[in-house]
Amino acid sequence: PLPGMRELAARVREEIPVGLLTDQCNWLYELDERDELLTAFDTHHNSYEEGYTKRDMEIFRIACQRFGLLPEEIAFLDDNQGHIDRANDFGMRAFLFEDANKTELILRMEGLEFPAASGVKPQADS
Repeated sequence: PLPGMRELAARVREEIPVGLLTDQCNWLYELDERDELLTAFDTHHNSYEEGYTKRDMEIFRIACQRFGLLPEEIAFLDDNQGHIDRANDFGMRAFLFEDANKTELILRMEGLEFPAASGVKPQADS
């Protein structure tokens, strides 16, 4: 898992449903056993089980269907620019995850409201 991602997802989840779309194989479940990764998400979809990866536009259609949302209702975060480009092309609001602090700022600038990290005052108007 990317540093800070799980903690950020857990805070966002306090106010907004959070789903995970991953290209992991069965290793995802090993990570979950070790790090309790999946507890930060309301739902998860593993391309390993879907038969498509984030290199296939079909995975974004499947994700929208499973999450019960339209593409424009989803804020999609990923650390791979190619995945970001495809998600944007599909109609999602997609953002490159570089680090948790920068991503939190981006989400707040997009109008998402969720609890700040302990002792941190959120600043979305910078």
